[in-house]
Amino acid sequence: MGYALVEFRRNSRCARLFSIARAPEAPAGVGRSLLEACENEAVKRGCTAMRLEAREDNFRALRLYESAGYARFARVDGYYEDGAPALRLEKIFKR
Repeated sequence: MGYALVEFRRNSRCARLFSIARAPEAPAGVGRSLLEACENEAVKRGCTAMRLEAREDNFRALRLYESAGYARFARVDGYYEDGAPALRLEKIFKR
């Protein structure tokens, strides 16, 4: 139904969500479930935050992330191969 790829670095308390996707035929809520699973694993590994990038024009993804508590903290021009900018987002986990 989907996948997610998260980087965990030794000596870092911040996880990084590199990629998340759901199959077109996947039911509603799969993306949110994947995101929650990534966050749960990050907390389990001792992380205090997770960061990610999303295309500035990917309104669906941005809605998901912001509704899950992610806040925008930077914009990166020319981030994607086609020159599109990315927004950087972060969520601080409550303990």
